[in-house]
Amino acid sequence: QRRTCPLGCWLGSQNRALLRTSHTQPSSFRPLHTDTRPEQHGTCNTMFKMSLALLVASACTAYGAPIGNQGPFAQTFQRLSSGMGGMGGMGRTRPPTMAPSGRETPPPTANPTRPPTHSPTPSPTPSPTPSPTPAPTDSTTQSPTPSPTETPTPAPTPSPTEGAQTAAPSQSPTVQPTQSPTPSPTSSPTVDSTPTTSPTQQPTTVTPAGDCSDMITYSQLQCVGSADICIELRGPAIESTAFSIPVLIAAPHGGSLKPAAYTARDCAGNPDWICSADSYTRELGEVVAERFGANFNGKCPWMVINHLHRSRLDANREIVEAADGDADAEAAHAAFHTFIGDAQSRINTIHGNDGNGIKGVLLDLHGYKGTDWDPAGAPYSQFGYRLTANTLQQDPLPDAPSGGLTHARQKLGANSLENLVRGPLSMGNRVPQIANNLVVGAMPANCGMPLPSPANRKPLDLCPMCHYYSGGYDLAEHEVDVVGSLDMNVMQLEAPRCIRGADHWYAGVTAAEVDAIRADYGDKLAVGLCGWLDGVFSQNLC
Repeated sequence: QRRTCPLGCWLGSQNRALLRTSHTQPSSFRPLHTDTRPEQHGTCNTMFKMSLALLVASACTAYGAPIGNQGPFAQTFQRLSSGMGGMGGMGRTRPPTMAPSGRETPPPTANPTRPPTHSPTPSPTPSPTPSPTPAPTDSTTQSPTPSPTETPTPAPTPSPTEGAQTAAPSQSPTVQPTQSPTPSPTSSPTVDSTPTTSPTQQPTTVTPAGDCSDMITYSQLQCVGSADICIELRGPAIESTAFSIPVLIAAPHGGSLKPAAYTARDCAGNPDWICSADSYTRELGEVVAERFGANFNGKCPWMVINHLHRSRLDANREIVEAADGDADAEAAHAAFHTFIGDAQSRINTIHGNDGNGIKGVLLDLHGYKGTDWDPAGAPYSQFGYRLTANTLQQDPLPDAPSGGLTHARQKLGANSLENLVRGPLSMGNRVPQIANNLVVGAMPANCGMPLPSPANRKPLDLCPMCHYYSGGYDLAEHEVDVVGSLDMNVMQLEAPRCIRGADHWYAGVTAAEVDAIRADYGDKLAVGLCGWLDGVFSQNLC
């Protein structure tokens, strides 16, 4: 005749389910017996039991059902009230789980640098540790550039960064943003893409690291027959404007890896080809990324790095010259340019566009000897915009020459090219030479002086027979129609020896002084690029 409390029946089932709850659920719903710190939480568990028992008793009393000693409610009450016989009954939990080392295993915690996702996401891949750097090398001298009426094409003896292509060759890969490259059927490189969360998933408690040490690898191509990483896309820890700067740095010639599976390019049989690396350009690019973070509240640029030595892959050339028929090198070439396209797409998603082009800029980073300018090496930082040295001899610059800052000129209108290339808005006006106190030993006094600039508008006026690097394949491939019909501003930097690794080419320079030189120039370049973006888009994008 005695009624059974339905709340007690329900609670009994819930308590049984509670004891089966997975450890992966939020801590407030974990079963009591899984607590790993009884000295801190035993009292709380007991108070929770007491409160829940009193709550159930009150509810069932109001319903009119006695507690009794039988039925699901009684079993539930007894289970809840066990261990409440004074202080001696508190904290009746299982011993903490012990790790094999004998240490207490802490409860799982969320990674503070990664936002929560709606579905499981692989952990970001750590950046590869580069192999020991070989003896420093850099670009060789190139013959004079074409006449101003010509589209920039490779000269008879091209340099490592010159030879712009006006159209993608038929063998070039089609850039598919967010899609991993398809390796050659005769090789088996491993491509790993690590998706990240959208900006709307960014937790408010996560803040960027101040030096971009929290950059992650988004995609990578593993070398064939090796554990090394050949091609890599790095970027901010979270895809949002709080972490990202719309600058993409490409380093095609700074790699040092020479895996056995990759055949050396036949530079001896092809005198126009270059097989020497642009030494220390990868290291310089990494320092520049760090200085972005230091100057802009921890925000970071994007980087695509070729870790293969140039004797195995020239990523700044069309596929025939780039890989010399090696299928594995061809797959790496495809990965390098696909990763650039992926980064451009991500920048567009984060920072937007104006209908004609993406709000961002690609900087193709190179290094050169410059012994035609100075036997010890040229001091100039050469900025290239796909305009030949002969074109730069014109005054003012024509409105519509071949190549050259297509999107910025659309944005700023007629007669803007002069301003963009060597006027107040130009990189030559925004990135000065390094601080005088950093010029030590046998270094040139004007290390890092920009060219072209308002002060040095025409490179051939400084040295009629010296070479100016206007930009190559990378710029031609990734300027126009890079994401749908959207363009993106592109430019090239040829960094001199005194900026990249002065201690290897000039007497009286220490490694610590090289670090200081790179950091100083990295500050100037980061601030200059963001200032250039602000001037083009009339918007603070950094």
